[in-house]
Amino acid sequence: MMTWPILLTVLSLLTILTYTLCVCIEIHGIPASLSVTFFRIRHPLRFQLTLVATAGLLLPGLLAAGAPHTSGLVMSASSGMMLIALAPNFRKPRQEIIHVIGAVMSLVSSQVWMVLNMYVCLWLWAVCVSAILVAMLFQKRKSLLQRFLGTRPLFWIEITSLVTTYASVLWRLIKL
Repeated sequence: MMTWPILLTVLSLLTILTYTLCVCIEIHGIPASLSVTFFRIRHPLRFQLTLVATAGLLLPGLLAAGAPHTSGLVMSASSGMMLIALAPNFRKPRQEIIHVIGAVMSLVSSQVWMVLNMYVCLWLWAVCVSAILVAMLFQKRKSLLQRFLGTRPLFWIEITSLVTTYASVLWRLIKL
């Protein structure tokens, strides 16, 4: 039986997945990061609406799936995404600080939540790092730094963070 937290979590996942796929199609490739898509898409408001919807829809699932002592991490991760949505233009000095704080809050809080509630998803980080290292072998650039940056590591870190978070939440909600 589909419960509200599961349904809302799936809607959140579909929201961020649809946005990411549409952006990759629109820009004809993989962006350097999801935040950079704010500058590369025709309607930048889509970026902000996607983050607000993703965080808002995921919140009930995170709260329902997590251990009681991890609810502060849930609020921090969701607040981080909201800060990114409020300050999407990280190229402006005032927004940059808010954007970076939001990104760090969201990434760190979601991954600490994942470790405390479903640590087996940590292996996905090994897959991410391995994939980046393998992709570096196929880069034609000369310097190690250029090869590393050519793999779009920030994008893959963001995607891995999303995958581990959604996998953890959905697994715990289905098992409850």
